[in-house]
Amino acid sequence: MRKLLIFLLIATIVVISACSQEKHEKSDNDIFVKGGTFKTTKSNYNGATISNYYIGKYEVTRKEWIEVMGSNPSEFKGDDLPVVMVSWYDVVEYCNKRSIKEGLNPYYNIDKTKKDTNNKSDNDNIKWTVTISEGANGYRLPTEAEWAWVNGTGPS
Repeated sequence: MRKLLIFLLIATIVVISACSQEKHEKSDNDIFVKGGTFKTTKSNYNGATISNYYIGKYEVTRKEWIEVMGSNPSEFKGDDLPVVMVSWYDVVEYCNKRSIKEGLNPYYNIDKTKKDTNNKSDNDNIKWTVTISEGANGYRLPTEAEWAWVNGTGPS
C-alpha cells in the first residue's frame, strides 16, 4: 500500500504542471491533447468520451514550486529538478495559487476546516474537503480518464 501511495504522489507531480480545460491559454510548456472516445479493453473507460485539454510537458521544477509556494519541500537541492515530497493537498493548493498568480480562476475549493466525510482512507490524516469550481479556467490535475488517455491506455 505504501508503494502505491508513493507511486500516486510521483504520478501527481509528473502531471501537476498544468492540466486544464481547453479554455486555458496555452504556453510553450503545454501540450494540446485532442480528446476522443475510448475504444479499448485496457482501461475501465471503454466508451468514455474525453474533451480536448492541455497538459504540462514537464514536471514542476523546484524553482517553479518555490516561485508559487515560497518554499522547497524537497530534501535535495537543484532548481531544475522536479519537486518531490508533496502531498495531493499541496498540489491542489499549488494549482490554485499558480492560477491566481497568472490571473486565472482557481479550479479547486479547499476547506481546511471541514473534514471530508467521504474520505475513508486510513493513510490520509488531513482529509480537507476539496471540491471543484465548474467552468473555472485555472490549473488542475488531470482526471483518471484523461491520464489514461494521454498515456496510451485509452485510444486503441
